[in-house]
Amino acid sequence: MVNEQYEKCFMNVLSTVYNYKPKYWGFGEAIAIDALLDAGELFNDKKLKKRTVDHFQKWWELKDSQVQFEDHVTPSYSLVKLVETNDIPDAPLVELTSLFFNYNEGEPPVHRPDKEYPLNHHLWVDCLYTDGRFFSKMIKQGHERFNELLIKHFVGHIHCLYNEKNHLFSHGYEVDKSAPNNIFWGRGNGWALYGILDTYENLPTSPIKSYLLKVFKECLNTVIYYYDSGNKGWHTVLDHPETYIENSLPALFSGIVYKACRLEVCDKSYLNVADESFYHLLNSVNQNGQLLGVSDATPVGNIHNYNSRKTGSYIWGQGALLRAFLEKERLSGRRKNEDV
Repeated sequence: MVNEQYEKCFMNVLSTVYNYKPKYWGFGEAIAIDALLDAGELFNDKKLKKRTVDHFQKWWELKDSQVQFEDHVTPSYSLVKLVETNDIPDAPLVELTSLFFNYNEGEPPVHRPDKEYPLNHHLWVDCLYTDGRFFSKMIKQGHERFNELLIKHFVGHIHCLYNEKNHLFSHGYEVDKSAPNNIFWGRGNGWALYGILDTYENLPTSPIKSYLLKVFKECLNTVIYYYDSGNKGWHTVLDHPETYIENSLPALFSGIVYKACRLEVCDKSYLNVADESFYHLLNSVNQNGQLLGVSDATPVGNIHNYNSRKTGSYIWGQGALLRAFLEKERLSGRRKNEDV
């Protein structure tokens, strides 16, 4: 199903991501910039890729002042792809790689052991989106040392955050208490599912692949179970229907299903839920291409904390929706060559 609303939303959302000017390259920015790079590849549009390179150059210029590598690995997946195509030098990637190995001494490895609380005491589900896909890409290029990080860091995060009983991911894990917060935040499960699927796709033959696929299928099955068919979406805390419907979730989960179906690791019946939620979501995109109803940056907390976050239009919603459009295009086999 491709109609005028679909095409208009697609181009408008792509335009908003293209015109976005990030102050830094955080988790929310990562999915948007990754999607922009992917759009450049799908459309064979050099202007889109150049925009990604421009984002990188601005981020790199700030690294020793405002940013200080707080999000030390966030850009890494896109960096690998840009280095592969000689669009940027490999020195930044070498520096990031060195930092990442230095940050992974403890078990489980915390986000930033060199920083103050909570960065040096917590694990976040968001990292599952950025880190494993980077490790697997480096392994695919022949950097065997990253096998160690894949197991210790990425799989280590899964072990800490994944609930084997209900097959969902907690938002956070406090190392000192050896305990997850047991709040199954919807967007966090989207980060986890995308990260695992992207990692699985890029990872060469490895015994870890079967484990990743097992976790992915269990979690996706559970996410589909919590789909609210009346509202055509998901609640911001998946297993708490008293929390509000949050619009980054249909963007994330539909895109994940489209990609999983393309890779043939997903029940094709899930396409019904993906399409229903995706097309309904387009009604929440305004004339400027902004997806509304997305919760703002969300710290680890209690149920009230998640249910009281304000909603609006945020780059992580834009990026997730753009990825959904692109995954749908790839699944259908359609190709375009259009300027933004």
